[in-house]
Amino acid sequence: ICLGMTRCGKYIRVVPRPVMLGFVNGLAIKVIRAQIPHFQHPHGVWLRGAALKWHSILVAASALIIEYFPKIAKGSIMPSPLIALGLAAILVEKMNLPVPKLVDIVGPEAFEGGVGTLMQALFPFAGTDESGVPKFLPPYGSILTLERLIRAFPTALEAAVVGLLQSLLTLQIVDERTNTKGKNTKESIAQGLGNLLSGSMGGMGGSALLGQSLVNVQAGGTGRLSSIAVAVFVLAGVTFFAPILGRIPVAALVGLMLTVAQHTFSWEMLDSMVKGQVPWADIIIMVSVTMTTSFVNMAAAVALGVLTSALRFAWQASCNISARSTGKGTHLQNRCIHVQGPLFFGSALTFQKLSAPSEKDREIATRLQTRFLQLAKRKEKQGNQENNNPPPPPKFLTGRETVIDFLNSQVWDHAAIMAIESVCKRYHDLGVKLHLRHLSADCREKILECSDVGEWSTEFDVDASSDPSYCVGVDPTNKS
Repeated sequence: ICLGMTRCGKYIRVVPRPVMLGFVNGLAIKVIRAQIPHFQHPHGVWLRGAALKWHSILVAASALIIEYFPKIAKGSIMPSPLIALGLAAILVEKMNLPVPKLVDIVGPEAFEGGVGTLMQALFPFAGTDESGVPKFLPPYGSILTLERLIRAFPTALEAAVVGLLQSLLTLQIVDERTNTKGKNTKESIAQGLGNLLSGSMGGMGGSALLGQSLVNVQAGGTGRLSSIAVAVFVLAGVTFFAPILGRIPVAALVGLMLTVAQHTFSWEMLDSMVKGQVPWADIIIMVSVTMTTSFVNMAAAVALGVLTSALRFAWQASCNISARSTGKGTHLQNRCIHVQGPLFFGSALTFQKLSAPSEKDREIATRLQTRFLQLAKRKEKQGNQENNNPPPPPKFLTGRETVIDFLNSQVWDHAAIMAIESVCKRYHDLGVKLHLRHLSADCREKILECSDVGEWSTEFDVDASSDPSYCVGVDPTNKS
């Protein structure tokens, strides 16, 4: 809820497309890996003989029905997953096939059904107190102790971040598949309220699931009513049709999940990678995110992908800065440096090199400094001073001027401010007058606050008609 109210959901847009595709592909691989244990008996022994044969046949048949029935029977109101599950259950019952069913995996007590099961699911702490008064809520007094809250906080925070991240990524992918626009803030707050209510009643927290969401979309359920319908039908099935659900073979569900994985995987991107149409940097990011999602966890995968993409962007942006000097002939005293590209921590060092004083500036400064030293020594000898150390040379101006024009550049952060200060200091030490042109008012103010540029031989050329207007280190989308 706090993440939603602080509008942290908007930052999901910083997740680049290679990270999104890597997350999707990793999730598909994770779904496939999760189906491997279902080729075992409930006691952990691998299926063999007739059980393995019929189990594999049912998996393949269910996947084929789910995939191709909508293409053959166009306009059918029956979802293909429901048809596949029903046919598989009927076939297993009629032929008495030796394949594991849901009741064998979960246990018969989970499929007893009835209103009692519904009440137990909704109110797991229902009972009566010592005086015989019925109660439905958990014993918060004995559960919510300070020690337990402190111990549970790190896990709760991690679960909230991972759940919110998965929900927002699912929202983006579904929006892309359905050409719609979801609201990240509302989804975040709604998920927080739902999990808070579920936890207060003794239930488990949850988040949006990409696989189930894609099954919904594939079946035509693209509105919010479809999500509500799923929850209602699952609740009704567990309550009134639990014995029937227990007879569904596991193989049919495996076929369903394999179909979900097949539709989740980004085959178009794989084809583009094979054809060499994807940059190597994007391929490395996608593969790393895919492997991390599949074998570690989704939060670490997205964090790794975003961090790698950010470093890549910073490197590319730092390589985009350039400077063009005009009027640097030996007989000209003025020189203008036109800076192009963003100026930030990644390009600060390059900016200092490109904007460094010229050899002519250093030559004249060295010549004048030598003259000042010689003059100081002469005065020392004439005055018969006892001190053998000559006084430092006074500050001087060589008569040369340099202009650094930021018209095609923009200062992004504090590192850029420090880089500008360093350049100003170098020109000041050489006695070259420096003009800074086309900086924003906020940038000029920060330079004066963070350095002694105002006391040096540096001037700001202010032109209200052409100077840019931006703030250093502020989100440009923030309108406040």
